[in-house]
Amino acid sequence: MKRFCLIALSGLMLFLLTLAQARADRPPIMKLGEIKAGMKGYALTVFHGTKPQKFNVEVIGVFWNYAPKRNVIIVRCSEDPNVDYNGDGKIDDNDKFITKGRIAQGMSGSPVYVVGEDGKEYLIGALALAWQFSIDPIAGVTPIEQMIADMETPLENAYAPQGSAALPEKETTDDPLDAYRTKLQYLSTPLVVSGFNERTFDAFAAELRKYNIEAIQGGGAGGPEQEKVQLEPGSTIGVPLVRGDMEIYVFGTLTMIDGNKIAGFGHPLLACGECKLPVTAGSITTILNSTASSFKFGGSLNQVGVLTRDRPSSVSGEMTEEKDSVKMIPITIRTAVKKNRESGETEYKTYKLEMANFEALLPNIIYYCASNVIADDLLAMGDVTTYVQMKFKFEGYDEATTWDSYASAGGTSFSRNMAEMLAAIIMNPYHHVQLEYVDITVDMVRELRAATIQQVMTDAKEAKPGEEVTLKLKLKGYEKGEWWEEMKVPIPEDVKGDSVDLIVQGGNSANSDLAAIAMGASSVQDMIEISRDLFKPNAFVTTIKYNSAGIRYKGKTLKQLPPSIVKQFRSVAGDEATEWPDAKYFIKEYDWVVEGSHTIHLTINRKEN
Repeated sequence: MKRFCLIALSGLMLFLLTLAQARADRPPIMKLGEIKAGMKGYALTVFHGTKPQKFNVEVIGVFWNYAPKRNVIIVRCSEDPNVDYNGDGKIDDNDKFITKGRIAQGMSGSPVYVVGEDGKEYLIGALALAWQFSIDPIAGVTPIEQMIADMETPLENAYAPQGSAALPEKETTDDPLDAYRTKLQYLSTPLVVSGFNERTFDAFAAELRKYNIEAIQGGGAGGPEQEKVQLEPGSTIGVPLVRGDMEIYVFGTLTMIDGNKIAGFGHPLLACGECKLPVTAGSITTILNSTASSFKFGGSLNQVGVLTRDRPSSVSGEMTEEKDSVKMIPITIRTAVKKNRESGETEYKTYKLEMANFEALLPNIIYYCASNVIADDLLAMGDVTTYVQMKFKFEGYDEATTWDSYASAGGTSFSRNMAEMLAAIIMNPYHHVQLEYVDITVDMVRELRAATIQQVMTDAKEAKPGEEVTLKLKLKGYEKGEWWEEMKVPIPEDVKGDSVDLIVQGGNSANSDLAAIAMGASSVQDMIEISRDLFKPNAFVTTIKYNSAGIRYKGKTLKQLPPSIVKQFRSVAGDEATEWPDAKYFIKEYDWVVEGSHTIHLTINRKEN
């Protein structure tokens, strides 16, 4: 019995020890007013692999009110001469990351400890700022008190389902030497992109720089069997924005564990306020030293928590290993390249992705991921016509399908129109929406099929309601010259008046009318309906407009209303009602992307035979 009790007790102690390691208490902290120049200590960060290592720090002073109500501790950093930083089993010049490269991107959040007058170690904050092009390893430290205040700010919407605020762009000036000026600034947040071709990566990186995010082209860290890492202060942490056949991982360093709470970075990640994003451990391959700004190479490993706050002085959240704790959005992209659209069966390449629901970046990330696989599958630049179908669904709304097509002479990319349409719905002014999935199919044809409507004719000068009219369209296309196509249009039975105008357009031109209507959309449902109603650019669209008006209200369209009724309806329904054109559309799909617009005027013959 005694033996059993001893075994049980030792097992309990082991369990409690493991639990204590995973759920550490808040470390002793030193308040800003107690910090003095000359205090020495160390910081922790990962230079190689997953294990944090120490490097030396000495306090130089404090910048009070560096920003409104925020202060910065200034420290000088140096290597510990007894540490093998690159993990090659020897200590030499290759371990002098700080002497050579100074403060690297990805070190943001590295916890800084100093020895107090009582001989004890105290946490004072997180490495977070530096001077670009500095020749000295001097850094700014965000005080731990500011980080704790951010971490303990109550959530207004516990576990907000998104980061919905528009990203604040990095301030820029017209000064071409602005980056070289002597100013203390937050370390850029490194974002590792893998699975991207060079052309798409360059465009994506330029977009991200506006938000103080530095994209780095690299590879994933996990491999077939990922290492499972237990967090400790100084560990690499980050957010996988995309995982699957492509990866986008933004990372920094963990500063503090307080029970099951975590805090890091010492500055914002994406400045989205309340959020619900996955947090993973990370692995560092190496640090690349650079005169401009050194940076870590890294990749994501196992999920370790949920990010719930992204605030001015830190990011913070809670530890959990449950993968279902954060919903990722499934994105499927299928692509095919053909010599011409008529050639044989279509074999598609399929790419499966999951994206973090960070709304302010989501449409851009979808755009660049889709553009990446399109450019990669096309292999070579040249004439190409692209046909895109996109299905998407928001929680609480029916699935919508929309199309786009475009022709270009220098390669191609994903549809900007579709990305902007998704962005408009996601960032709508009415209420939060949750994107459930996106399914994209792209057909590329190695021909430049772009045509313009030059002229529209008809043999008839008049027509009866219900009678079919044959329109003859004169087209001019790339390398084909001029040719004629026919389109049959029935005159509506309910057409009013003595005449009617038939507006014949390419799909893109017809969509410009809907774009104007979209500006007056009064609900998310309206915005989704408009996206569903968009015409294919590879189509002829004939529009017959009525003199009456229409109203769209709660997903229903009411047509042929007198103007007085429309005015009265809107005065009662307010913003829930949107004026809608009272028109009929007749569509003929075509293999060419069609531009241009012409109008045919017909007299309505109401005489009985």
